[in-house]
Amino acid sequence: MRKRAPNIGFQWKHTEKESRMTEQSAPAVSPTGDKEILIARLQDGRNRYLCAFHGVLDSSSSWRRTPGTWSIVECAEHVAVAEEQMLKAWEKLAAAGSSDPAKDTTILALAHDRTRKAKAPERSEPTGRCDSLFEALERFRIARDRTLEFAERAPVEELRAKVIPHPLAGTLDGYQLLTLMAVHPERHALQVEEIKADPEFPSGQHP
Repeated sequence: MRKRAPNIGFQWKHTEKESRMTEQSAPAVSPTGDKEILIARLQDGRNRYLCAFHGVLDSSSSWRRTPGTWSIVECAEHVAVAEEQMLKAWEKLAAAGSSDPAKDTTILALAHDRTRKAKAPERSEPTGRCDSLFEALERFRIARDRTLEFAERAPVEELRAKVIPHPLAGTLDGYQLLTLMAVHPERHALQVEEIKADPEFPSGQHP
């Protein structure tokens, strides 16, 4: 059984190379689908997401801004579960086909637009699957490592030649799905920052 993390501010330790990636945005996805760009986005999205939890205590991670909104730990659970589910869905459901190339750009634009709210698919909504914030973040880290391993192995041509239905984005090819997976955590990193910036957020729990 996994031990519960001590009640201290969560700080993600990453390498000097990852730190440099976090400071600079990865380049935009090219129309043809560049493997290096895709990998950079997956790494950059992971780093930016994990850094958003700096200074958050496990004890304050369940605080809600208003009734019915997600807490920080619920955001973390959702992101981890969604990452797992999207890769599993691709492995099970991917079929020959093609998707609208314009979605390459649309995915990047909408992922960072917090003015447009989207209801998460029911299967990835938080239900208390994780006992702590640490567990939720560790679960995401493991899932993202698997995603990166898959992305590094898969030829771009093969990713572009298969599609999968997504509950919110519609039909996506493999490259588009991985692009969505790359930036999805960043959207919720912004949500975490919004929660931390609330004046009512438990004092002394964040920088």
